[in-house]
Amino acid sequence: ANNAAASGADAFLTSLQALASEDRTAFLSAITAALTTHPTHHLHPPCHPSAPPPTIAIPNSLQCPVPGCPTRLADSNAAKRHLLDCHPSCTHLYNSSICQRIGIFICRHPACQHIPRNKIFPSASTYERHCISCHPSPPSSPSTTSLSIALSSIYTGDQPDRASSSWSTAFDFITSRQTVQPPNFRHTWLHFLKHRNAAAFTSIQAGLLRAISLAHASQGPSCDPTPFWWLFLHLELLLLHPTSSNNRDGESIQSTIAARIASFQDGHIEELWISATAIVSSPTSTSPPTPGPTNKAIQHSADSDNGVCGVSINVHAVAFEAQTQRGTGSPNNLNPP
Repeated sequence: ANNAAASGADAFLTSLQALASEDRTAFLSAITAALTTHPTHHLHPPCHPSAPPPTIAIPNSLQCPVPGCPTRLADSNAAKRHLLDCHPSCTHLYNSSICQRIGIFICRHPACQHIPRNKIFPSASTYERHCISCHPSPPSSPSTTSLSIALSSIYTGDQPDRASSSWSTAFDFITSRQTVQPPNFRHTWLHFLKHRNAAAFTSIQAGLLRAISLAHASQGPSCDPTPFWWLFLHLELLLLHPTSSNNRDGESIQSTIAARIASFQDGHIEELWISATAIVSSPTSTSPPTPGPTNKAIQHSADSDNGVCGVSINVHAVAFEAQTQRGTGSPNNLNPP
């Protein structure tokens, strides 16, 4: 090692002498010879000669079944751990198709009393055994009625006698409303549906589907699936119809939706229908403002049920065009005459 170091020092000394003599070709030749004859790793061996090479992480191919979660999962066990650690109370948000690809099955029964950890099953057989043991479907019989199905599938209170009369009135009302007209508004509060209200809304949907299935399977003469189909198709209209703050007595949107959900479960369908049909975003005899060739704000306002803003934008646009034609147009002078 000492001889190698001495030879390397002599080679670099020769290169410095060539540099001092301003012979560039000789300098480069000396440097090349020094590096070739005495490589640097002989002089400075690596500190960790046995360290393994770095590994490249391969991305996983399984997506988290919760919408919006960017986590990628390796297998079904990792998926179950991730769901229990990060999304334990979001079983109503799990994407069924992704869960099937991962190999897990989720119980979404509205009356399931198990904790979230016990609602996730690793196979279809275990999930079926859970449904048979914990959520058996009542046998169909001629005595099954639409009222009994509604009380068992939709009503969640502890006073079935009080709810029986309201649900009987609701079925009579639905029978008289087979032909309906489109509502006078285009958008609902679906984008405001969050947290507990979203879970309750999904639970009602599941209960209605269960009621439809039981009504079709029943052979009773007083069991008709039509009212449940009507409720399922009009659920968003009944629970999420938009109302202004002036008509809500200062209640928030979330509180209003929660109150409507409770009224729906108690069978007050006619009250919800009257509240939804009383909303008129704009007079039906007035056509929406006609947008200009380049200004799309007017149509956007009309689509958002904001007719006042759309009319205001249209008036300002017409006034500005008139002022421009007279040569007095100014961005600061857009008030209509």
